[in-house]
Amino acid sequence: MCSFSLAALANGTLTHLSGKVSVQKADGTTAAGAAGVQVVESGTVVTGADGFVRMELTDGGEMVIGPDTQLRIENYHYSKDKPEKDSFIFRTIKGGFR
Repeated sequence: MCSFSLAALANGTLTHLSGKVSVQKADGTTAAGAAGVQVVESGTVVTGADGFVRMELTDGGEMVIGPDTQLRIENYHYSKDKPEKDSFIFRTIKGGFR
């Protein structure tokens, strides 16, 4: 499995994708999207005009990110033992997801 960042805990993992997909870190570096690539807090998933990607979140939920989209994980905290402390903020810079 590819790891985008070994220093930070993954918030999501790309599982299925098609077309152009990349992941951008907060420092501006970019990795090509591929199944198994992990996305961490402050990471941005970017899809091209022909791209889409399914991302599995650590809480077991899934997101499908559509074509021509930029979606950033601003904040994501999940605790199986303390669900009352769970929170997330995703920023859609452009495009859409479901």
